[in-house]
Amino acid sequence: MIRTELDEVREALVSLGVGSGATICLHSRLATIGRVMCERPVEAIGEVILDLLGAAGTVFVPTYTFGEREVFDPLSSSTTESGVVSEYFRGLPSAVRSLSPTHSHVGLGAQAARLPLERVRRPFGDPSDFSDFLEIDARLVLLGCSFADGATFLHHMEAVVGVPYREWVRLTRKVVVGGRTTDVEFDYYARSNPSVSEDFDRILPLLREQGVLTEIRIGYASSFSVALSDLARCVQELLANDPLALVR
Repeated sequence: MIRTELDEVREALVSLGVGSGATICLHSRLATIGRVMCERPVEAIGEVILDLLGAAGTVFVPTYTFGEREVFDPLSSSTTESGVVSEYFRGLPSAVRSLSPTHSHVGLGAQAARLPLERVRRPFGDPSDFSDFLEIDARLVLLGCSFADGATFLHHMEAVVGVPYREWVRLTRKVVVGGRTTDVEFDYYARSNPSVSEDFDRILPLLREQGVLTEIRIGYASSFSVALSDLARCVQELLANDPLALVR
């Protein structure tokens, strides 16, 4: 097991653009960065992120929940898909959480109020959390995870461009809104062709070629950072040339 000091994690986050006043969308996978040598490593890393961002900064994290039969309560539903750092941020008293039954996000900091609290929107496309993140030019930070594992923003771009292997479908989920459980309908951009599977790491060569990607190694895996505006532009360019560029 690789042993990683908390100061190494801090240095990696700074290299990835986590600094005073920054706005980041953070996806993380701590298992790949090794054993962090401190007490309460999850809480310690969360505290480092908030300290680096300062009062003027903002962190958004995924808090996704995909159970079809579960009631989604933004105040209490734990994230089933998004990792321990996201769950740590979700539990903080100042956390603000959006109201998507599948792809909610938690925000902390100066721009957390961008997240809508009273209406369920589609997970991808416009309007969505992702369109808001793009509007404020947040930076995607993938700590210990690849684009294939953490760049959910690319599903949003698939919806914006209109890829041939997905289609809009209407879903119904039980959601707690204003203290009451209700059936809520929303549009979801679902895969229509089961024979294809996305590989979002295919965007990496173009990002490297255009010089917009920060890539560092910590622990067992690479970590990445890119401005969402640059990522959106590169994805649109890639899909304009080949609508199947992100699938294998």
